[in-house]
Amino acid sequence: MSSYDTCRFKYKPITVEYDLTNFGRTPEPFIDTIAQWGIDYRETLFGKKEF
Repeated sequence: MSSYDTCRFKYKPITVEYDLTNFGRTPEPFIDTIAQWGIDYRETLFGKKEF
């Protein structure tokens, strides 16, 4: 089972696109949670959510 799909095009230079499969997206909720923690922690340290 692969985490991504590959699609090759017949253009020069060669172009390749990668897409996550449904299986490859399974850790997405965990990544979103960690990203939100980082935003909240940055606000604690620096008093703002964005740089």
